[in-house]
Amino acid sequence: SDVYTIGAPNSMSYTLTKGVLSAKDRQLGNYKYIQLDAAINKGNSGGPLLNDNGNVIGVNTLKVGETEGIGLAIPIT
Repeated sequence: SDVYTIGAPNSMSYTLTKGVLSAKDRQLGNYKYIQLDAAINKGNSGGPLLNDNGNVIGVNTLKVGETEGIGLAIPIT
């Protein structure tokens, strides 16, 4: 399903990025994340991850290494 990130990547305020939810329970170490392909760059982390209904489903956290299109969010629950 589609997801949306809100943040200020590279100091560009009021930025909305659309992506696709890739996995709801991606396990890394002892933690579970939401995996998405929306761009998560410096400034987007800490911003909300929204579903199609505008509900907050997570908090944008990080992108995986030097890869493109693998972002992670902490589930809101």
